[in-house]
Amino acid sequence: MVFEWVVEKYKQRRFEAGIKIDWAEGYAKGRAEGLEMARQENLEKRREQERQEKQRQIFSWYARRQAAFRAGLPFDEPPPGYDPNSHTNGAGGG
Repeated sequence: MVFEWVVEKYKQRRFEAGIKIDWAEGYAKGRAEGLEMARQENLEKRREQERQEKQRQIFSWYARRQAAFRAGLPFDEPPPGYDPNSHTNGAGGG
């Protein structure tokens, strides 16, 4: 009878230890996944902000170009992102 009680306590401790291990592993995995999700969201927000800023610069450049055209003035300002040394002329790529 004492032996059975000891065996049951041993099984109970192993079971509880297994839960603690699974909880700790699950917590670590969930935390890592959560951090990765937050990093991805921040990256997407940053890309969207960069895209909006680039679009704002292009619209501003175009408005200046149109104003110069209407006034009959020369306009030799290159568009935003223009790189004279690039074969893509600011269109991305390499």
